[in-house]
Amino acid sequence: MFLAASAAASWLVPALMFLLVIVVSLAGLRWIRSEHLEALRSVPLFRSLSKHQLMRILRAARAVEFQPNAEIIREGEAGKGLYTVTDGSAKVLVGGNRLATLGSGSYFGEMAVIDGGPRTATIVAA
Repeated sequence: MFLAASAAASWLVPALMFLLVIVVSLAGLRWIRSEHLEALRSVPLFRSLSKHQLMRILRAARAVEFQPNAEIIREGEAGKGLYTVTDGSAKVLVGGNRLATLGSGSYFGEMAVIDGGPRTATIVAA
């Protein structure tokens, strides 16, 4: 009888540890998703969308971090993506001249996505 109780307990601890890892992982993913959801909601372009619509966009998106002075998009190249600035800033250059600085909540790349034309500016991480 003692041996049976010991054998039953031997699988219980690993099972509880596995369950704990799953629960903590899901909670972490949920927290990350809510953080990204709020970042999207702060962008004026997406402000009027429902939570369901924002979640669909979020599933199609991915977070990318750029080092300072890294070129994000280049003027004249084909565009396939829309970018939102969630943290930091970026410089807008047209013909090599700096036109603006984009901050958190800004977005760029929408025109190439809408009309399929080339990028109209170079965007560099600041």
